[in-house]
Formats: sequence, structure tokens, C-alpha cells
Amino acid sequence: MTEIEKKTIREMRFRGFGYKKIAKDLGLKRDTIRDYCRCHKLVGKREDFLAVMVKEAEAGLVCRNCGFKIEQPARGKRIFCSPRCMYRYKKFLEEREI
Repeated sequence: MTEIEKKTIREMRFRGFGYKKIAKDLGLKRDTIRDYCRCHKLVGKREDFLAVMVKEAEAGLVCRNCGFKIEQPARGKRIFCSPRCMYRYKKFLEEREI
């Protein structure tokens, strides 16, 4: 599994997608996705998982888009792990409003 696939899995789980949908989009087996999510604590019911991730994002512990842990600088506070994640998050919000 590539780093891009791993990041995509975290991103999709953070947005509430299930194992089947992620597997179909990435062209991987559902069991592979499930095993990865279990190893990286991305499991549980959609609502439970999202509630935990949203709390962590609000606390500034993880990226609001992909759910990766953020290294906070000495000054200021980051809420995204990269400019790309910030752009994707804004695009996601715009699509939800339409």
C-alpha cells in the first residue's frame, strides 16, 4: 500500500466513508482497508469515529481534512497538515453547500 493510499484512507474515514466505499474507490480489497483501519485506530461506527476525530481536530491535534497528527510550531497554531489539505477541505465544504 502506498503512502498516497494510506493518506486517502485516513481522509475518507475522517469524512465518514465506510470500508466498502474506500475499497471500491482505491481498487483494494475491503479486508485490506479494514485491517489498515484497525491497526491505525480508525474503527468503530461512523458517528463514534467522527465524534472522536472532530474533537481531536478542534483541539488542534490532527489535520481537519485528513486526520494526520500535526506537529504544532512554537508560535501559532496549525489546523491543517499542508496547504493541499487546506484546499481540499475548503473544496469539500463548498461541494457540501451546493
